[in-house]
Amino acid sequence: MKFALIDDHQMVREGFRALIEEEAPDWQVSFEASSYNECLQNLGDIDIDCCVIDISLPDRNGLEVAELIGEKLPNARRIILSMYEEKSYIQRALDIGVDAYLSKRDAAEELITAIHSIFKNQLFLSPSINTHFLKPQKTDSVLNKLTPRELEVFKLLAQGFNAKQVSQLIDIMPKTAHVHRASIMSKLNLTSQIQITKLALEKGVILIDEIG
Repeated sequence: MKFALIDDHQMVREGFRALIEEEAPDWQVSFEASSYNECLQNLGDIDIDCCVIDISLPDRNGLEVAELIGEKLPNARRIILSMYEEKSYIQRALDIGVDAYLSKRDAAEELITAIHSIFKNQLFLSPSINTHFLKPQKTDSVLNKLTPRELEVFKLLAQGFNAKQVSQLIDIMPKTAHVHRASIMSKLNLTSQIQITKLALEKGVILIDEIG
């Protein structure tokens, strides 16, 4: 698996490279950059599975880098490292589709956990981030489109359970759970379980510590 590290501090990149490459023999940091412009100049020439991006770069905001990578490398997973835990930063990161948002104070301890989580199609937010800063649920919520049973299934899917596990937890047939999942994704215009988790967090249906 190939990684990109985008941070303007060489010592930080060296530390994360060591963490990543010590985790598995096939994990390799194959691209490093210290700015938005450096990424822009080289993105067309690289093949990356996961990008770790510092939100504070000298020429652009790291979220702009994440957006650029999303356009140029749509299959690459994106992890934001940030000193900011305010709602506006977290929400924008979720809105552009990042796969993980790590507080810098947690990064050394949580980076590897975050990588494993996102490659299981699970959104990862630092434990220190207060999800109450995310968008509150509104009375005209898009979730009103769901039936009570679909809302129950939606919450379990958001927590990381697959359709088969959902069927066991609420005692329905696996085929029925798959039908509910398809209906939920169609009604809410979602295409992945990560998007289900993000929406559930935004609407206050689950908290970060409920994600399995």
